[in-house]
Amino acid sequence: LRAFHGSTDAMESQYLGGPAVHIMNIPLFLSFYIDMTIWPRQLSAWQMFPTQFNFTWIVGLAWLGMIVGGVLSLRAGRDVKFWGLWFVLFLLPVLHLIPFPIWVADRYLYIPLVGGLVLIAKLAFWSMARLSFPAYRHVLSGAFLLAVSALGWKTHRHLDRKSTRL
Repeated sequence: LRAFHGSTDAMESQYLGGPAVHIMNIPLFLSFYIDMTIWPRQLSAWQMFPTQFNFTWIVGLAWLGMIVGGVLSLRAGRDVKFWGLWFVLFLLPVLHLIPFPIWVADRYLYIPLVGGLVLIAKLAFWSMARLSFPAYRHVLSGAFLLAVSALGWKTHRHLDRKSTRL
């Protein structure tokens, strides 16, 4: 990066906090995108992100979680590894290995979202297969239906009715 920018001073003046801050926050970026995959509570073209400028316990816990998640994913099946890698590899350009000014945005999640939703669906089918009583399956099916309905309501609520008329 020094050869690209000319000096480390140029990198730190152009990027808030410098490349070290961007790299230190990678697990927090990843957890933000995982959270937005599960429940997109704040849809926006440009998100405000609480950046950590010092190595705090939050950053340490996030790095530990990312490492443990990576080790646990090694034990997963081949299809789970594929879709997990799909999610991470398509987010890799926006995880700030090479820093740029926009920290996080919903539009970065469009393609990785496919892998995340497949993983959520696999979890749903796995949990349905593990339940032995039909009543529990109905309750779980109702919970999934309620979650999909809530997401649909949230999406409908964000639409501007005047701009969607034909």
